[in-house]
Amino acid sequence: MKYWLISLPVVLLGALTSNAYALPLPQAADPAGRERDLLRREQTLQERRQLQQREEQSVAPAEVVGDPAEGPSFVLNSVRFTQSELFTPEELRAIVLPYLGKETRLSDLNRMVAEINQAYKGKDIYTATALLPKQDVTGGVVIIRLVEGKLGEMLVEGNSYVPDPYVRGWLTFPENQTLVDINALESDILEFNRVNDARLQAELRAGKDFGLTDIVVVVDEPLQNNVQLFLDNYGYASSGENEVGAIYRRQGVFTGNDRGLLYALASDGNQAFTAIYSAPVKTSRWRLGGSLAINQSEVTEGDFKDLSVEGDSTSITLDASWLAISTPRFWVNALGSAMHSNSATSVLGEDISDYKINKLNTGAQLTWLGSGWQLSARQLVGWVSTQNQSANSGDQSFALLTGDMSGYYRPGQSNWYGLMQMDYQYTNEEALPGAVSYSIGGPTSIRGYAPGLISGDYGIQSSLESHYSGLRALGGDLDPFAFYDVGTVYSKNPTQTPQAAGVGLGWTGVKGFAVNMTYANALATILPDQDDWVFYARLSWEWGR
Repeated sequence: MKYWLISLPVVLLGALTSNAYALPLPQAADPAGRERDLLRREQTLQERRQLQQREEQSVAPAEVVGDPAEGPSFVLNSVRFTQSELFTPEELRAIVLPYLGKETRLSDLNRMVAEINQAYKGKDIYTATALLPKQDVTGGVVIIRLVEGKLGEMLVEGNSYVPDPYVRGWLTFPENQTLVDINALESDILEFNRVNDARLQAELRAGKDFGLTDIVVVVDEPLQNNVQLFLDNYGYASSGENEVGAIYRRQGVFTGNDRGLLYALASDGNQAFTAIYSAPVKTSRWRLGGSLAINQSEVTEGDFKDLSVEGDSTSITLDASWLAISTPRFWVNALGSAMHSNSATSVLGEDISDYKINKLNTGAQLTWLGSGWQLSARQLVGWVSTQNQSANSGDQSFALLTGDMSGYYRPGQSNWYGLMQMDYQYTNEEALPGAVSYSIGGPTSIRGYAPGLISGDYGIQSSLESHYSGLRALGGDLDPFAFYDVGTVYSKNPTQTPQAAGVGLGWTGVKGFAVNMTYANALATILPDQDDWVFYARLSWEWGR
C-alpha cells in the first residue's frame, strides 16, 4: 500500500497550520485578497473609461450677430445710448471714441456694437446686449439701444427621474428679476456635476416679456437601468482563468439622485458578489455610501488541487466624500472610509487562517484639467488592525499609505492620445495578510504576468499607453494601443521588479457589443516556469434604458 500518498497531504497540512508562511498557497486561496483584486480591477477599468470623458461648457450663451449689409457712408459725430446700469459713461465713451469724426458705414457701426457686447461678456454678463435699431441718421448722430436683460424664470428640462426641486436646490436663483450672475451659475453647475451622476448644462433663452432672460437647465441623465454581461480570461490559473460575470447599475433607487450597483462573477473555483449603494446628502456636497462584498474560492488546478484548499470572505465598507474645493479647472474631494472584513482559509477542512480586519482611511482626491488633458491623484492614510483567530499570535496594528494617479492627454485635434496610471502602497509592517497586501499582475496591472503572481507588503507600479482613435471596422470603433508597465514589490522575499510591454485593441460595436484584447510580453523573469507572453480578452454586451 502506498502510504506516502496518504501521508503527503497530512505533512503539508501540518506545515501550513504551524506556519502560514512556510509554504505559500496560490493567491486564489486567499479570498480577501481575491475580493480586493476584483474590486480594484473593475474600478481601474471604469477609471480608464472616465479618463476619456471631457467636461463640456456648462453655460451656452446666445451669440449676437449683426447685419453685415453695407449702406451709404457718413461722418459719425455722436453716439447716444439708452440708460445703462452696467456701464459708466466713461466706459462707453472709450469704446466709441475711435469711431468719432470718421467716415462710417453700417459695417463700422456693427463692429462698434460687437465691441460693446464683448465688453458685456468681459463683465461676465451674457443677458445684456447692444442693439442698433432701425433709424434715420441726422447730423451724424447714431442711437444704440442697450438691452440689459433681467432674469425671468428658471426652467428644468430633460429629466425623467432626477427631481426638479433637487436640481433647483443646487442653483442660485435671484429673486426680483435681478441680473444673471453667469459665474455663480457656472460654479453651481460644476458643483452639481462633480457630486452627482447626472450632468447639467444651462442655456439662456429669451423670456416671455421683453428684456427678460430665462435660464433653461438641461439635465443629461445616465440611463436609469444598465446591464453589462461579460466573458473573459482574467481569472486566476489555480481557480479558473475563464470567468463569466454581470453588472447591474440602477440610477434613482430610492430618491431619484442616488445609485446602486450589483456585481456578480463566477469561474471554476471562484464566486464573487458585491452590492454598492451611494447617495448625495441633499445639496451639502457630501456623498455617503456603503458596500457589501462576498467571495468564495477553491483551488481547482495546480499542485494544491487535491488538498481541498478553500476560502471565503465577507467585507462591509462605509465611505464618504465631500467636494471641498471647486473651480472651473481644479477640484478637491475629501475622502473617508471604514472597512470590516472576515476572511478564512482552510486545507483539508482545517483552518490555517481566520482573519478579522478593520481598516480606517482618510485622504483627498485632486483633479486638474485643461484643454485636451486631465490629471487626477488620490492620497489615503490608513490605520489597519488584524487578528488571526486560528493562531495564538500574529495580531497586527499598523499605518498604511496608499495612493494612485491617472492622466489623459490628447494633443490638439490629433487622433493620438495617451493614458497614464500609477499606484503605490507603503508600510513599515511585515508579513501583511492578503486583504491588505500589495499585489500586481493581471489585465489591469503589470500585464505580462498572471494575476496574483507577485505580492508583498508594499510596492509601486505604473503604466503608459499610447492610443489611436478614429478607425472603424465591422460597424464599430477601433482603439488600438501600445503600452509599457513596470512595478516593484517589497517583502520578506527578494525585491521583485516585473516589467511588461505589448499591444492591445478595443472594439466598440453595434447593439452594445464590445471586445477588449491585450497581448503582453513579460520583460523580467520572476518565476522559472512563468509564461513569456500573456493574452487577455474580454467580450461584453451592454444594454440600458
